[in-house]
Amino acid sequence: MRLTLIQEFPFAPDDDRLMEIERRSGTYHLGRDEGLEEGLEKGRCQVLKTMVLALLEVRGVPLSEAERARVDEETRVEELERWAELARTAARAGALFERLPPG
Repeated sequence: MRLTLIQEFPFAPDDDRLMEIERRSGTYHLGRDEGLEEGLEKGRCQVLKTMVLALLEVRGVPLSEAERARVDEETRVEELERWAELARTAARAGALFERLPPG
């Protein structure tokens, strides 16, 4: 979209008027809001990862490198929340990753 504006209007790309047109557009606000939400989601994930690892460490539950990597690589908030809850009482780190059969 920015390229289209630059091509259609006779002012420089760094001109404040171009930025003002972009700010007024719905696309700008939609993209900004999506970016904020994505940033918040990543922040929640990072806090939950830290919490899971800290709970296990404080409780003296050892983690293998593979288990630590699995926590570090997880991107779903719901799964990390579940792991944080389990980390409060798990006797071993592997228990976080086990799924109970539905029932």
